Amino acid sequence: MAETTVVIRHRLKDKVQYTCLQPLVYTTALQWFTCVRPKAFSLSVNARARGIHMESNTSFDEFLRRVGSGAYFLGEIAEKAMAATSYEEALALLVSLPVVSSNYFILAGTHGQGAIITRFGNSSAADVWSLKSSTSTSDGQPPWLRVQTNVDHWVPFGETYATHRRQHLVEMLTAEKRRAPASREDFMKAYFVSNAMKGSENRTSPEDTGAILRPTTIATVFLDPSEEEPNISRWFLWNATPKVLPPQSPNSVGLLV
Repeated sequence: MAETTVVIRHRLKDKVQYTCLQPLVYTTALQWFTCVRPKAFSLSVNARARGIHMESNTSFDEFLRRVGSGAYFLGEIAEKAMAATSYEEALALLVSLPVVSSNYFILAGTHGQGAIITRFGNSSAADVWSLKSSTSTSDGQPPWLRVQTNVDHWVPFGETYATHRRQHLVEMLTAEKRRAPASREDFMKAYFVSNAMKGSENRTSPEDTGAILRPTTIATVFLDPSEEEPNISRWFLWNATPKVLPPQSPNSVGLLV
């Protein structure tokens, strides 16, 4: 996968508008979207594989009907959002345009802005989970943090797939019940943790051991829309499959101490 992944700079009148990381084996419209518009916002698309209003049993004819009725593939919506010039404009497009299938849009701005937009397969209204949407914890996360994996944010930690990875990251970034946002260095350390979370190490089918850097990780990308130019030295592609290691204490992996 890493060998067929490229950085694409989208230009208008010879000026770069936004930059994306794109695996050539995936069509943008269907599977992958990770982009940043400098001094404006960044956007990433995450797969949604279960939950309410899913399209798991939807027929191919129904998908064609949705396309024919004007619904968009996730990448088409993402491209329209990236053509926006502000966080607010991009958010409005991601929330309102009709979708063919379920997914999550992860949007970040430059002034403490951010939101997880959950879109449902039946094209119903979107769920928008914003930073600072609550003055206390929201689904176990402080106002400055929104961690999204492949599960709806309102699904509690437990037996559901992808909740252990989410819980592990939240615990690392909120160690000692910190109120201040974690630093960029904290995030980078946490995203490279390949150790399972204690008590979750046997959850291997499918893998949800709590490891952040895991066998199915394709890339680890740090997007900062406040920068003048994207720093692609913080975009990491994994040529070799990461391996899940045994649980370790936060201190032993150098996190938030």
